[in-house]
Amino acid sequence: MSKWKTSIAEEVSQMVKTIMDKFGRLDIAVNNAGVGGESALIEEYSVESWDKTIAINLSGVYGMKYQIPYTFVLIVGIGLVIFLL
Repeated sequence: MSKWKTSIAEEVSQMVKTIMDKFGRLDIAVNNAGVGGESALIEEYSVESWDKTIAINLSGVYGMKYQIPYTFVLIVGIGLVIFLL
């Protein structure tokens, strides 16, 4: 289980740095974080729940920008970054 939050860009950047420092390369990254959010009518939906859902489901994808430059595919032509919806 990851100790980093995918919704926080700085944490994703640090995670990639930690991986690169320890292993020297990133062969595959599977981005599979997501939440469904609150089950409520829009007028009852809390701003906090909305912000959390957007942060995880959208901003979490943005974190791939830190993975892509280090994927093995850019170095030798093999490797994957996978985003699952």
